[in-house]
Amino acid sequence: MHEPEKWGYVYFSSKEGKDTFVIPQDEKVKWELYTLYRAQKQYAEKNKTWAKSITDLTKEPIVVDTKILKLVLENHASGYNISVKSPFSNQTYIIRQDGKIISK
Repeated sequence: MHEPEKWGYVYFSSKEGKDTFVIPQDEKVKWELYTLYRAQKQYAEKNKTWAKSITDLTKEPIVVDTKILKLVLENHASGYNISVKSPFSNQTYIIRQDGKIISK
């Protein structure tokens, strides 16, 4: 329930019979933000402070469908933001310290 990236998808189609559905690539980008969100929570529990860089959370590049994500971690007075510009749609997604993803 508390892991939105694991919720199912409902797909409606006007086609009769079988139809295919492909998960949007930007959804996969958001999944990676949720993974970093959970890594940040674990880091804070262990170190009593937020991580200061993405490399504190993961040593490997984060790749979605052969595209390397360029992530930015920003700490601020009330928490942190991790942002990424989707290489698929050019939409920017930001996950906050409360786990909410916003787009701009």
